[in-house]
Amino acid sequence: MVATVLISLCIAGLSAAAVSPKQPRTGRQANEAQIVNDVVTTLQPEIAAAVANALAGLQSQQQQFSNNRADFGGSFNEDELTNPPASYNYQYQVRDDEEGTYIYKNEARDGLDVTGTYGYVNPEGTLITVNYEAGPEGFSQTLEREVDFLRSGNGNADFG
Repeated sequence: MVATVLISLCIAGLSAAAVSPKQPRTGRQANEAQIVNDVVTTLQPEIAAAVANALAGLQSQQQQFSNNRADFGGSFNEDELTNPPASYNYQYQVRDDEEGTYIYKNEARDGLDVTGTYGYVNPEGTLITVNYEAGPEGFSQTLEREVDFLRSGNGNADFG
């Protein structure tokens, strides 16, 4: 309905522009203006009907999508899942003695539970280690500091 009104207003505007020139027109321009006016007037009902049909089809598709979504959501049950629980583990370590960059991370996931450790040596030479756990019960972490990690000689061994 709104689209039909908007299309009608646009077509009316084109028609008005075609017949109400700002400057005097020559015979050819007046003839072109009359042709545009005739075409717009002739096509206006067909354009309005086409827009109305398109909008009705769109609303029908949206309703069908909503119905399908509701059907899917209503029949979904966790017991019916066929995907195995998520499971992964990974680790990495970066050690650059020249630049003084030392970082590492280890993480593992089994289903909804994630555990991991990451660490780095801060600019003062302290090894910062974070141990964490996350899962349905929430998130927790502990922080450990090993002061003077690099000066104590521990930096020469593997860290992490």
